[in-house]
Amino acid sequence: MKSLRLFALVAFMHTMSFASVFGEVLTIKSYLKLLEEHNPELKSIQSNIDAVEGKLAEIERVYSYYLNADTSFSDNSASGLQETVYNLGLNKQFATGTQVTLGFAAKSGNYKTSYVNQADYSLSVFTPTLQLQQSLFKNLNGAMTKASIEKAKAEAKSTLHSLKYQKQYLLFQAKNAYWNLSYRRRLIDFRKTSLERARKILDWNAKRYKLDLAEKTDLLQSQAAVKMGELNLKLAYEDEIKADRLFNQFLNVTLQSDKKFDVIKFNDVEKTLFNKIEIKDVGIRLDILASLEKIHSAEFERLYHKKNSGADLVLVGEFDIYNVNQKVKNFTDQQSDGSGYSVGFQWSVPLDFKIREIADAGYLHAVEAAQQDAKAIALLAKNEWLELVDNWNNAKKRLSLVAEIEEIQRTRNEEDKNLLRRGRSTTYLVLQGEQDLDNATLNVLTVVLELMTLREQAETLYNNPESGNVENLTQ
Repeated sequence: MKSLRLFALVAFMHTMSFASVFGEVLTIKSYLKLLEEHNPELKSIQSNIDAVEGKLAEIERVYSYYLNADTSFSDNSASGLQETVYNLGLNKQFATGTQVTLGFAAKSGNYKTSYVNQADYSLSVFTPTLQLQQSLFKNLNGAMTKASIEKAKAEAKSTLHSLKYQKQYLLFQAKNAYWNLSYRRRLIDFRKTSLERARKILDWNAKRYKLDLAEKTDLLQSQAAVKMGELNLKLAYEDEIKADRLFNQFLNVTLQSDKKFDVIKFNDVEKTLFNKIEIKDVGIRLDILASLEKIHSAEFERLYHKKNSGADLVLVGEFDIYNVNQKVKNFTDQQSDGSGYSVGFQWSVPLDFKIREIADAGYLHAVEAAQQDAKAIALLAKNEWLELVDNWNNAKKRLSLVAEIEEIQRTRNEEDKNLLRRGRSTTYLVLQGEQDLDNATLNVLTVVLELMTLREQAETLYNNPESGNVENLTQ
């Protein structure tokens, strides 16, 4: 019971968060803002985008400074040794592949001797140390490290582009839900108007039938037209409920029928001069960019493993400056200062030549697979854009035609009514004219919705000016 109350309270608070937008027209801009605040899928995608962007910043940490410190104490009663050791080191890897460690070591201890004429003593040693390590084959000029970094970046960017494309597609679907709701409410008004016209014809024929000026078939035709109008209006309401639920689903809210969002009227949208609007393909679609980054990732992965599996010659150097302060029981201090260095080479070469060859071929095939995937995605995107442009141009031409047809049918409908009132036409012809006018108006609304959908698709999925230009992958 408590859980039900809690759920009801959460639902109430969630609904109250929309209270400010009830009673006013929710523009497409305001709608998208509400989506960002309330749509869980969109919020999840955005969180993943933020996470990947954060991981991108972390990739360069390989070149960051690292501080290491440790200490230890030992007591060996057998040898009479008590010793404390302190180590502090600052590590850094440079873009050249050079690894540098600047360290400081301190050691102090008390030593007891069992030899004749040899006194116990204490010893303290302070040693600054500089260590250098440079790969002359694998990581010369940081080649292997850079390949690893670029591979990680490419993978992250590919994921980032894919997530942004998912976000764009979700926004495109949400915009479609917005305009579909507007369209369905416009259909309700349209069906109401059509039903009102049918009822006027029925009333007129009913009066004439009572006066024995019309046949019963005229009355029955009028009654059937009204019933058909009522059916069409009922279907329009059902479609509006479905559209309203989908709209609310994107906002992550379930509302009662008496609380609905007001959206831009489709009547206003119809007045848009589509002939003056052009759609543009700006930049590269984000799913193509994601596939290109996968190519880069595969290429750098191959380079990394090729470097990592080969022979290597490592130059190792160390330079120490040490100071020894020796104190004996008779308080006579003996100090010893000095420095030293060491230089060496480490050589390694794998002997599994056949395995290396097979592995490299596998990485090469991975690159080729990524390239083919990118070509397929680019070709699909290009064909979809060409189809989008064709549909856009064809729909604009159809809009011009259906608008002319609607005007002709409206003029014809008025003429049929005038003829019917003068007894020079029939109810059948008038009702047929009404049906033709309804179909013409419905065609106009349908084409307008198609144009709105195509425009949103072009602006949402193909408008990426920040993506720049890449070579044609479909060749």
